[in-house]
Amino acid sequence: MTNQKWNTRIFIIIAIFSALPYLIEAQSSWEPLIIDQQQFQKRAMMVLGGWGMVNVVSGGIGMATTEGATKYFHQMNLGWGAINTGLAITGYLGARSFDLDAPLGMSLLDKNLGMGKAFLFNTGLDVGYVMGGLYLRERARRSENPDRLRGFGNSIMLQGSFLFGFDLIAYFVNNSKTERIKDMIIAVGSTSDGVGLSIQF
Repeated sequence: MTNQKWNTRIFIIIAIFSALPYLIEAQSSWEPLIIDQQQFQKRAMMVLGGWGMVNVVSGGIGMATTEGATKYFHQMNLGWGAINTGLAITGYLGARSFDLDAPLGMSLLDKNLGMGKAFLFNTGLDVGYVMGGLYLRERARRSENPDRLRGFGNSIMLQGSFLFGFDLIAYFVNNSKTERIKDMIIAVGSTSDGVGLSIQF
């Protein structure tokens, strides 16, 4: 093997070991933001799951103890509660396995932006739920079973209103975290230790 090839290999090895401390430092600098994002998703899913369980329990009791439109109101709440609880469990477990691909900064930003879009899209759906509930209440006036439509409509309006508030607040909280991640990316990209850190991005 020629001296030139040996010199090239030695240079690569030295460069890798020189950059390694910066790579480790860069990765650890993202850990607080990653943990914060995990905790945010967990807390959000706990709120959603708590609301779901309240509706499951109160809906079951209400169905067994009431009549007319109120019974149908609780029946619909029970169904929504079961769905929301299931979604919350799935989301909570997803937060526990919040794995990121390298490069960490852009991967975290992509996941964060995806969550923001989901929350914003859901707020539009929530408005639709409220409007759907209003429509059912209006239809109840001309229905052969007005209690059912009125009870279902009231329930859908309640659920849509809660979810609208939940998704809107979650969107703004998540958006603030997005700005922190962007600031971090800019800070890391402009640091004087650019040799090792720039490998991440």
